[in-house]
Amino acid sequence: MISGDFAHAQSLFLESTRRWETAGCMLRAPLAMLFAGESAFEQLDFAAARRMLDDALIRHRRMGNVHDAAQALRSLAKIALNEGRLDEAGASCAESLRIFRSLHDQNCAARSASILAEILFAAGDGTGALRQAESAAAMFRGSPHTLVDTLPRLGRIHAAAGDVAAARRVLRDAFAAQRRTNSDFALPKLLEAVAGLRPDASAAPTLLASAAVLRELRNLPLFPAERADFERIRAAVLAKHPATAGATAALSRDEAIACASALLQDREAG
Repeated sequence: MISGDFAHAQSLFLESTRRWETAGCMLRAPLAMLFAGESAFEQLDFAAARRMLDDALIRHRRMGNVHDAAQALRSLAKIALNEGRLDEAGASCAESLRIFRSLHDQNCAARSASILAEILFAAGDGTGALRQAESAAAMFRGSPHTLVDTLPRLGRIHAAAGDVAAARRVLRDAFAAQRRTNSDFALPKLLEAVAGLRPDASAAPTLLASAAVLRELRNLPLFPAERADFERIRAAVLAKHPATAGATAALSRDEAIACASALLQDREAG
């Protein structure tokens, strides 16, 4: 999963599930099924993901394993979000958040709050989305790997509300967190977000091209819930740079980070 080979990961998790069941270890089997469902989700196979996650949720609830049931609920909420079933997504994620808070698991609660922010934003509740995203970001300040996933959501909410200065500050914090990680799973979103804030900049098409290359190299899908925002950014950049369509070279990872960071600083100075 970490390397982006989600099909192989799904196969291994399903084999793990079968082996746990054969060994009579009913505690471990649903956890492996949960991860198999999350692997299917990353391949955009929402039907298979929902089937496996529903199975895992039923098993966890039957055993009284409320923590992993809450994780399954969060993953099911992400599927519902990407299928446009926002009421269901919100209810599942809110239940996940309540469970984690009742268990005093602040880290997992923050993960659910971050997803709930995305759901509320999609539903048009900017105020609620901002509250949940800020709560998650505050919890993740000491954890750059999870922080770098939440901050682009927070920046998007600020930008949609017209607070470009706040969005820029959040993205600068996100790049600072990115430099402290050994994972690039959130980097394409960061590069795309900067291009969206600065579509007029000459480097904006290059940032989009660099993000596309990173998505392909890391096998990072563009989810349906993200597509509208991505297309808006792409259209804004192409409107400013029509001659660059399909003909822009990508930067290396480190060059792209430096370029995006410079654009954020440049606008602040101006």
